Amino acid sequence: MASNPLKTADPIRFAGDFELDLSAYELRRSGRPLKLERIPLELLLMLIEHRGELVTREQIIERIWGKDVFLDTESGINGAIRKIRQALKDDPEEPRFLQTVTGKGYRFVAPLENGFTAQSEDRVEVPAESVAAMEPAHRSNRHFLSWVLVAIGVVSAGSALRHWWPAGPTRPMITRFTISLPTADQFSMGRGGLAISPDGTYLVYSATVSKTGTRQLYLRPMDRNEAALIPGTDGAVGPFFSPDGEWIAFTAGGQLKKVPLRGGTPTAVCAKANPSTGNWGPDGTIFFTETLNPTGNQNGRLMRVAAAGGKPQDVTPAEKTSTEFPPRWPQVLPAGNAVLYVSGGTSAAFSDDALIVAQSLKTGERKILVQGGTAPRYVSTGHMVYAQGGRLFAVPFDAGRLEVTGAAFPVAEDVWQGPGGYVAYDISRSGLLVSLSSGEMGVGNRTLNWVDRTGTPLPMNATTRLYSQPSLAPDGNRMAVAIGDPLRQSDIWVLDLKQNTAKQITFTKAGETAAAPLWTSDGKRLIYASGAYGRSLFWKAADGSGPEELLYSSDLVDHPAAGRIMATSCSPDGRLLVFQQGDLRHFNLWVLSLSGERKASPLLESGFTRTYPVEGGFTREYPQISPDGRRLAYTSDESGRSEVYVQPFPALGDKWLVSAGGGAEPRWSRDGRQLFYRQGNRMMAVDMQTKSTFKVRAPRLLFEGPYARSNFWTNYDVAADGQRFVMLKEEDEARANQMLRVVLNWTDELKNHIRTGRN
Repeated sequence: MASNPLKTADPIRFAGDFELDLSAYELRRSGRPLKLERIPLELLLMLIEHRGELVTREQIIERIWGKDVFLDTESGINGAIRKIRQALKDDPEEPRFLQTVTGKGYRFVAPLENGFTAQSEDRVEVPAESVAAMEPAHRSNRHFLSWVLVAIGVVSAGSALRHWWPAGPTRPMITRFTISLPTADQFSMGRGGLAISPDGTYLVYSATVSKTGTRQLYLRPMDRNEAALIPGTDGAVGPFFSPDGEWIAFTAGGQLKKVPLRGGTPTAVCAKANPSTGNWGPDGTIFFTETLNPTGNQNGRLMRVAAAGGKPQDVTPAEKTSTEFPPRWPQVLPAGNAVLYVSGGTSAAFSDDALIVAQSLKTGERKILVQGGTAPRYVSTGHMVYAQGGRLFAVPFDAGRLEVTGAAFPVAEDVWQGPGGYVAYDISRSGLLVSLSSGEMGVGNRTLNWVDRTGTPLPMNATTRLYSQPSLAPDGNRMAVAIGDPLRQSDIWVLDLKQNTAKQITFTKAGETAAAPLWTSDGKRLIYASGAYGRSLFWKAADGSGPEELLYSSDLVDHPAAGRIMATSCSPDGRLLVFQQGDLRHFNLWVLSLSGERKASPLLESGFTRTYPVEGGFTREYPQISPDGRRLAYTSDESGRSEVYVQPFPALGDKWLVSAGGGAEPRWSRDGRQLFYRQGNRMMAVDMQTKSTFKVRAPRLLFEGPYARSNFWTNYDVAADGQRFVMLKEEDEARANQMLRVVLNWTDELKNHIRTGRN
């Protein structure tokens, strides 16, 4: 590797509009800063230093983290490479910048444009102040031993060595392994998806079952290789254990429920509390977040209820401000004296600017512990672990005085962080860490496929990209699609299916999204969600010409987690737009006039006040107007699971249940005689009689296949003849990443930090 730094005060420029400014430690495109975290930025700098050379994964680990480190560096590298490619909009199939050398490492292949060659004899010298800013806290001392074990069998082998190994202090082994999910199923983490029992012997997680499309809970003993479905947990999310590990609590059907670990029927703790997330305290009290109350003037409440059942009590401070709430992701401290929770924040997806708060359960006093963090966990080493930007940090914490007593330091990389600041990790009282990496729940690289009614696929001649939300134009010759991750950054593109060309329509800034494209009835414009936090609807000429025009902006509640919008259907005459808006947990259906003053009004609220559900509320989404404009298909979980319904439109009336056994993502055939919907991996069809009286036939299976699904948007479309479907297929590599990472004796790493003075 290079050893002679090349001093440069000028930004390193490449590909015309990209530049890496070392003095500001910033990546820019056309002069605009791109959001790129420290580790991906440092890795990009390393690759540019050695442009044209193979940089091995071992060299990356040593440069970024050091030789002896307990972090999951493999996932850290994968996540950093993925984020660099997203920032540079680089296609791994046809790379312009980063070339993967399978099993070895990576090579930066783009030419540099300002005279800097960065070959083997040169190396960039980063200004000292930038080095100080990016230096990880854990680099100051690496003198402790790293035990990274890939299989449990290594532990058994180690026990045999004790017969002859010299006597000395025994240090617990740090053991790492992964838990795979069946390739056809998908983790469901949107409102909390995994928990580890206090003693570390059981794992419970929420997953969407491929055959039914229903979210259910699975229980896996940590000493076995398979998980078992927990009966009676249809639609369940947000599981958590009782302190003794004998009960599992969860949310389903707008209720807080509990089920015995050893088997039994789930029972309701709160019949109408609409709990979101929760935590079970040592005195038998459950704390949870309840969403907006009927007055519409507060964003949420922190509640507690006896685990045996009863009426929930509000423990929300009377003097709270609108910027402090809603409270979420609560955790009761082991002594039962206080509760930690996350408050505020302006990003519904990441909550990196939210506050971590400790509230005394005796006095109600609140203390801000961390500014810019989420998902706090107290661990027995005397630390509070929390997440920020997809990384886990630990900070010394006095649980008695409710005070942070030292500086934070990173302890894990590349952890999945999603809506409302939920982070997919948990830590047992025994010191076991379980987590999901950030690449395993986002949008992965996909192919576009035509699939006929028998399930026979025909791949389109299009580059593999991060596709989602395909929408066919009325003429059938064009398709709009979002490229990127709609929860992070994405843009709308139009593909010409005859000419096999693609054109970018929107150009969002770093951290913004343009998503959920919808064609107007005449095919001249595209409607999409964009703006701050995805709370506005715009339309723009479908050929990309001219400026975008604002159609509607949500002002339902002050908190930005609410009001997320997706346009889903236009009336045949082009006068009405039906859309859904909510907070990625619950949605309502609204209608907007596309002519005149463009007034929006609620269409179906189903027990909701404004955006958030009141007692007994549920969610309705995926609204689709029939081709004759007389009926509306949509999904609702009012029965306890998602089903497809049809109602008259625009004047609502009696509804018909269309699906059987669950359903989502309805789409009409162009002649209105059939309604298609998805049931897990199955594509279902329902024949309709629409002339004299409206009748619904029994659903029938068309085909089944492992095509991309989503809990938030429709991920397929139907051709004009009703004989083919546009489906998104995950790449095999992306599907293989559906696994949880487990680290045994993880808290001993924190003890090493204390022992070596590294905190």
